[in-house]
Amino acid sequence: MRKFLALALTVLMLTTLFAGATAEVTLTSSMFMTAEYLPEESTMDEETGAYHEVLTYDDGMMRIDLVGQPILADGSEIPFEEFLIASIGEVTEAEMIEIEPISGYPAQCLRGKLGKSEDTWVVEAVYVPTDAMNFLFAISAPASAYYGDMDGYEAGDVQEIFGWWVDSLEVFDDAQEGEDGLGDLMDEDAGWEEEAMVPAIEDGLVTTEFFTIQLPETWEGRYECEIIPDEPAGYSLNFYDLENGECFFAIDAVWFDDVPLEMGEGETYLGRIDVVRLGSLELAAYIEAESAFAPDLEGVIASMQLAEGCSFVND
Repeated sequence: MRKFLALALTVLMLTTLFAGATAEVTLTSSMFMTAEYLPEESTMDEETGAYHEVLTYDDGMMRIDLVGQPILADGSEIPFEEFLIASIGEVTEAEMIEIEPISGYPAQCLRGKLGKSEDTWVVEAVYVPTDAMNFLFAISAPASAYYGDMDGYEAGDVQEIFGWWVDSLEVFDDAQEGEDGLGDLMDEDAGWEEEAMVPAIEDGLVTTEFFTIQLPETWEGRYECEIIPDEPAGYSLNFYDLENGECFFAIDAVWFDDVPLEMGEGETYLGRIDVVRLGSLELAAYIEAESAFAPDLEGVIASMQLAEGCSFVND
């Protein structure tokens, strides 16, 4: 099956375009693949390694600021409020939000407002100080969208999106000798494969985050199924023959990055689907033609139904 490491590294390079050359510690997110990077608004201080990256999300409706600042010469921590004002401006009506440590580093989070009157934006900002760099992640949207007063947005939609982004944040430490370190990631044997999960299956209906497929009754007791995440590229839904342990069928769901998927032997392109406010996924199926299950697989693929918020793209 296809290997996702190269794509994962491409995304990581996007999130560390400036920081990668000077900092061993990086704040990143698997969701950066779904955002648009704005190089003309992003800056870097080559002397100090400080940087400010700007991205947009949801067709430009939301703005993301990712700021990295080397620790002070005396090793002291930059106060959150001071760092916030220097990075994105004064935040009014600020309230602190409880947040768990990010990759083991203590973090602070607040929600408030930027701008005044009709140009008011709601912002959610996360501050992550580390031993080498201090990081700020801020995502903001027009107040009218945040409170559900804009066409296309209902109350709670933007809050949920903000939550997705904050939950996706991770700190990678290149000097760390653990599975989370970039040093390990860059090793030729390393990958982003996470622990496999068993999808929900009821009466042969396999349910994933983005689609369902129906399995024949004759398969019962003859197969095992698992989802293998490959963040940030996507995941693979794999089916194994219990008789020989071989994978006879798989569906890869890969976040679209404007580069067409290359089909390997036994793979078939299924198409691209839009996921509301997350981006587009490309689907590809792997079929083991010599498998005893092969005659049923055309019907299994044809049974696919997309989850709510997903739709096929007609290119």
